[in-house]
Amino acid sequence: MAFQGPIRRVAARATSAHKAHLRSFASAARRAQDLQRRAVVGSFLLRRDPDGVPEIALFRRTNKVNTYQHKYATISGGIEPSDPSPLAAAKRELREETTLDADSDLRFLCRGVPYSFVDRRANYEWSVHPFAFSLTPGAESSIRLGFEHESYKWFPADRVPVPELAAGLVESLRRVWPEGPLGRVGALSQFVLREDDDTNGSVDAAWGAFAQAAGERLAEGREEWWRLVRLAGWHVWNNSDAAVKGEVLGRVVPALEVVRTLVEGQGKVLEEGFEKLVARELESVRLGREEDGKVAELADRLFGDLWEVPREVR
Repeated sequence: MAFQGPIRRVAARATSAHKAHLRSFASAARRAQDLQRRAVVGSFLLRRDPDGVPEIALFRRTNKVNTYQHKYATISGGIEPSDPSPLAAAKRELREETTLDADSDLRFLCRGVPYSFVDRRANYEWSVHPFAFSLTPGAESSIRLGFEHESYKWFPADRVPVPELAAGLVESLRRVWPEGPLGRVGALSQFVLREDDDTNGSVDAAWGAFAQAAGERLAEGREEWWRLVRLAGWHVWNNSDAAVKGEVLGRVVPALEVVRTLVEGQGKVLEEGFEKLVARELESVRLGREEDGKVAELADRLFGDLWEVPREVR
């Protein structure tokens, strides 16, 4: 379980920030004594269409549910006291609401950093644990919807129908799938949404996905480009096989430190060709073996501020 520290620290920092953020709602909460609080899981199902385009299944909620009627949502539900973990709760909800078996019909992809937000319209404070799974071949024919959903539809991962979504879904999605221009980086999306029999779960494949993303003109502004490159590093690590997570982090984190020194020399708008300079530097960089504690410390500093607490939904 080496190198689990960074995600725990990021989650802990996010939780601390969430608590501080939610304290700002205290006076409003006192005016709404019936505000309900619930910890929930939300699972995205992903696949590739015949042309290889990543797609996400969204489920249209019925009028028989308490919240977000007729909105598109994930497979979601509350974490029960009997659930040994949020992941176990996610698998249970998948089975109950789709009849899919998470261990045979689905492949676990990743868990996103949990977060909290308040939706005054629904009168709920939600603590959300996002997950992502991919369908195994032929598994879609086994989907049987329960009373919670009237239908489902596949959408390109970068073109979800935002006005029709349940609250918080966009925030959950960016925590398990590379957002915006990152989702269009071929090697990165291929690494995140790979098949069971793929051999690209290796450290070299992870490094290739990160290096390709870092060598792209992801944004014109320095701060946004740097944020997206760090997100690419996070997604590569978070989606790596457990056996190689430590080694992946040990390569990506020192590389991000190299990129940081380059980006600090830029103005607010990146110079033309800057991304090519980064790509060349990453080709030539020789990554030394850092001590585990040092890598974890650097990872916490690089990734810790990526997950801003969403504002209250009104």
